[in-house]
Amino acid sequence: MDSLKVRVVNVVASGGLGVDLNLDFVAEAFPDVQYLPKVFPAVVFKLENPRAAMLLFRNGKLVCVGAKSEIEARTAVLKVIELLKSRGIKVGKPSISVRNVVALADFGSQIDLIKLWERAGATASKIIYEPEQFPSAAVYRMENPHVTFVIFPNGKVICCGAKKTREIHQAVEKLKGWLEEKNIIKATI
Repeated sequence: MDSLKVRVVNVVASGGLGVDLNLDFVAEAFPDVQYLPKVFPAVVFKLENPRAAMLLFRNGKLVCVGAKSEIEARTAVLKVIELLKSRGIKVGKPSISVRNVVALADFGSQIDLIKLWERAGATASKIIYEPEQFPSAAVYRMENPHVTFVIFPNGKVICCGAKKTREIHQAVEKLKGWLEEKNIIKATI
């Protein structure tokens, strides 16, 4: 991927702490967290290192957003667990799994969305392009790996739905090859 720029911008992980939480107690123990139970039913930890936000729910479930890698997401979860333990909050055996990796890619070449639609062939049922409603992008749902692309005419692409960063890179390379094969973008040397 010499000329192809791919940058992971968000990793979403979820899991559980194995115990129910008293969110009022958690909010009292950590004055810097956000907890507005009438607005949102979770305590929100905003971490600086790694930069991520952690949502903790009463049933012990958690969601981590904003990490830039799977390792950062797991590190953020473990950091919050250690913070909870440091204030005497009991935590069971944690579970963590990556749910979604979102990346931006730049093909460095214009993409003709009309040609994309016209030359889709067997993949036509997986491409949505409705210029009357959304002229600035097409959506392509790739099956293997299972990801969704939002494709813009300036050559930029959003890729989401992967469970691992390597799936993002595989999918972007596969899309690039397909676009070059269909002469929708020019092959890069």
